[in-house]
Amino acid sequence: MKRILWAVAIAAALFLCARSASATTALGFFRAVSGIREVNAFAVTVQSAHETGFWTSELWRIARNGAGIKATKSWLDAGRPVVVVSSPESVGGQYRMRESVFRKYADLSAFLDDYAEKIRVDYPHSAAQADNFWGYFAGLYRGRRGAWATDHRYFERLSGMAVRLAPELLGGAWRARMPLRLYPGDGARNALRVADRDHITNVERSWCAMKIVIDPGHGGIDPGAVGRDTKLREADVNLAVARLLAWRLAKRGHEAVLTRTVDAQLVPGRPEQGPRGALRGGQQARRGLFPEHPLQRCGLSRSPRIRSLHHARTRS
Repeated sequence: MKRILWAVAIAAALFLCARSASATTALGFFRAVSGIREVNAFAVTVQSAHETGFWTSELWRIARNGAGIKATKSWLDAGRPVVVVSSPESVGGQYRMRESVFRKYADLSAFLDDYAEKIRVDYPHSAAQADNFWGYFAGLYRGRRGAWATDHRYFERLSGMAVRLAPELLGGAWRARMPLRLYPGDGARNALRVADRDHITNVERSWCAMKIVIDPGHGGIDPGAVGRDTKLREADVNLAVARLLAWRLAKRGHEAVLTRTVDAQLVPGRPEQGPRGALRGGQQARRGLFPEHPLQRCGLSRSPRIRSLHHARTRS
């Protein structure tokens, strides 16, 4: 009996290992696509991750179809392999399940060869912007036979997936490679709805690195409130919390500046020096602290504006 249990356990372990070894990952897919001409490797990886649920869908498992490519008449007439799968489609803004005939591929390489050919022939606007994934996505709206997908939220879903995968696929400098670049005069730009263009701006704002100044209150001869029993000073608590906040902001890619990093003494009658003086000074002084507006760093054209945020229970 024990031998049988051991045999079953070993077989299960080998099955799981084989399944894990053959599993497709975002990075593995990205590397496989890289180098294919007229195709944006990052955009294709994002599109495929969305279409297949990170390469777990039935269509991917049984047909290695990573982008929901349906079988055309010429494909069927040539007797090439197909598979019938139910998938959600958007009709009039509502989703419903529908059976469709999809192309079936032998492996990832066969899929990528056919996908690249389809982009070159049917989606020339995407092919023309192979170095710009936003433009590549926009080109999917302007295929020779119509849009790539029926989903009315397709662009929104692709942009969300792009932000999700960017740190893994584009590396530490992913924010610098994300800003919108739609080339003037290109037809793909006009393919985007106004709502889609606004969505790009909102997405960029959400992850754009910012310069954030933290002003730990009190310090030096101004200890703030002092604990009756603990003798703990408010100035020390403020500084500790500010340092922790700066550390967490830095981990998210933002630039955090503290107006004081020690128990600085503030001399009455003398203007404060450094970041705190600039922060509390006039508009010109604050512009010296913020030489470039965060949105301008991301390639978004906005008038320079500095916002001050305070705790809900205090005004200073």
